[in-house]
Amino acid sequence: IAASRRELILADQAVKALEKLADKRKTAFQFEQFRKEAAAQEESWLAASQSSPTRRAA
Repeated sequence: IAASRRELILADQAVKALEKLADKRKTAFQFEQFRKEAAAQEESWLAASQSSPTRRAA
């Protein structure tokens, strides 16, 4: 029983480590997606502002 308990504890630790790694990767992925979306929005805004006619003083 003691050996089984040790194996169960080790397996539980491994699962927790994998869950922590998965959470870190998910957070990194979400951050990268947010960064890409923000860059795309900024690029769109810049393109729109450059293509709009500017007022010139007469």
